[in-house]
Amino acid sequence: MDLVLRLLAGGGLALPCGISAYLPLLVLGVAGVGKKITLSAPVDFLASWPAVAVLALLVGFDLFADKMPDFQPTNRIISQITRPLAGGLGCAALISPDLLFPALSFVIGALLAEAMHVVKSNLRPALANSGQLARLMEPLISIGEDGLVVVLAILALAAPVVAGPVSLLILVGCWFWQFSLRRKARQVVQP
Repeated sequence: MDLVLRLLAGGGLALPCGISAYLPLLVLGVAGVGKKITLSAPVDFLASWPAVAVLALLVGFDLFADKMPDFQPTNRIISQITRPLAGGLGCAALISPDLLFPALSFVIGALLAEAMHVVKSNLRPALANSGQLARLMEPLISIGEDGLVVVLAILALAAPVVAGPVSLLILVGCWFWQFSLRRKARQVVQP
């Protein structure tokens, strides 16, 4: 049962890493430094003040770059690498090596984060192209994503039984939403 709970927590933290790489890790690091949670080796270094400081700087850069259209293309390229890595680190930090081999925990987290990253990468342009004002709303969409990431990360640590399924439902819901928006866009283009 403990493995299932840890997988739910790890998956619940890895999925929001697919939206924002550093924010869930910052929440995890702060919880670790505050002794609210014990992180598993070999990624327990995230529960240190130097790691929290670096993550805070990375979150600041990511928040800025994600809101500025000129930086978004570069940020998206960097995110293709950092988001799965962050998901893997987050998942491995929450699953004890006694329960599951750390490399396997890392791979599970990386795959979940990559799935969310792919869905987000397709959904945001579909939203931006769905209406005349949608492009102007992109920074607000980004702020909403950041809020969702913080809530999901805290939920993954506080209530993993809820966080895992909720994160998966959000992934599936966004996947269907993306296809719905694309279908509507194709119908508008075709006479």
